Amino acid sequence: MNEFVLLILIVVAFIMAVLVFFDFDHKLEKKEDHIVGKLIVIEGIEGSGKNKLIELMKEHLPTDWAYTKEPYFAVDGTENWTKENYQLDRENHVQSKILPLLQQNRVVITNRYWMSGCVYDGWQAESYLSIWPDPDLVIWLDCEPEEEEAKAEHVTVAVLQELRKSYQTLFDQLNKEHHIKIKKINTDNLSSEELLTIVNEEVEKIIPAPKNPEPILTAYQV
Repeated sequence: MNEFVLLILIVVAFIMAVLVFFDFDHKLEKKEDHIVGKLIVIEGIEGSGKNKLIELMKEHLPTDWAYTKEPYFAVDGTENWTKENYQLDRENHVQSKILPLLQQNRVVITNRYWMSGCVYDGWQAESYLSIWPDPDLVIWLDCEPEEEEAKAEHVTVAVLQELRKSYQTLFDQLNKEHHIKIKKINTDNLSSEELLTIVNEEVEKIIPAPKNPEPILTAYQV
């Protein structure tokens, strides 16, 4: 009887191992499945100008581009979320928003991506690189932290400086080891027009402006 129970347990364990293996294998492959669009990520510490840049892009770049952000489900009390909350939110963001748009050949601009999880919560980049779509371009808005912004976020300038250093370390790794294109833009004393011009130049390297653009695309001219 004991041998029979042991045999059953071994069979069940084997089946579970096979299911886990194939699920893991599926996750490893899913990031490249039918992805034909372009993914542009905007990253940076608080006060670097991410929201301002997004608004400029919405106003001056093609209107059929899709915009999204993290946290994906922004609700009251989001600032009190745990790391697990952010992880689940990020997974949902990719699966329900980013991937479907990329599979539709859309240009997707996201305000924050898994890079924020690495910088703010210490997650490992390799965990994301293996299963989620790589960005075609990361625009890193860098700036000198300000006291006013630190107070608004209930942190210190020193904390924002550490986050800034973490971004530098992460992006150096992603660029050198994984060949992800990172464009660092220092936004200190940079006008909106200058910022958009720099971003346009980088975007056109991966999404060339059409030679005979329709009126909807003439917004490349700022």
